Amino acid sequence: VRRTCEDLHIWKILSKSMGFDLIFCLQPMPAWCGKVLCPEEQALFDGLNSDQNRILQRLDDQQVGLRYGNELANFCVENDLTFVNLNTSLKDIGEWIFVDRVHLTDTGYGYVAKDIFNAIGKSVQ
Repeated sequence: VRRTCEDLHIWKILSKSMGFDLIFCLQPMPAWCGKVLCPEEQALFDGLNSDQNRILQRLDDQQVGLRYGNELANFCVENDLTFVNLNTSLKDIGEWIFVDRVHLTDTGYGYVAKDIFNAIGKSVQ
């Protein structure tokens, strides 16, 4: 979190000097959004579990995602930045949207794009 906040601080300075609004969107992760995996996702993840490294294993912890997201959201509020947690809208999606623990399907990216588009619209108003 510390490194991400440091980077956001630099981007905040750049955004002010260059006249653009900065929006931080938290990467969606299957465990972080609490989505029940569809059969395709479950089959892929079962295959990945045998090769999974320690970093990705930590990303499978919903509490890690909640703490990380909350700390970043607090930082954004304190620094007058727009924060969008892309995990929140994916929880109830029953279809195949993740191809692994970091990447989405085209459908998944479509849902995320709508959230980002909405955040940009709110930022402009």
